[in-house]
Amino acid sequence: MSQAQSLEEALAPISAALEADGARLELAPVIDGELKVEVVLRPDACGECVLPPSEMEHMMLDLVREVDTTVRDVAVEIVQPDDGGAPAPGRN
Repeated sequence: MSQAQSLEEALAPISAALEADGARLELAPVIDGELKVEVVLRPDACGECVLPPSEMEHMMLDLVREVDTTVRDVAVEIVQPDDGGAPAPGRN
C-alpha cells in the first residue's frame, strides 16, 4: 500500500464525516514531515458544521501517526471552490 493510500485510509473516518457535511479531503504528498490537507467545501456544504482547522489538525495528526510515523505535522486549509479556491473566511 502506498503512503497516500495509507493516509487516506487513516483519515477515512474524518473524510466520511466531512462528506456528510458537504466537504471532501484533498491530501498533498508529505514533504519534510508535513501533510497538507485541503477541506474543500461544496456550494451546498454546511460550513458551520466543519470543525476549525486547528481542531482537525490535531485529530488528523493522531490518526495518520498510527500508520506513518514520519508525519510530524498536519496543516489544514478550508477552501470554497466557488470563490475561485480562496480559503473560507475565518476558517484557515
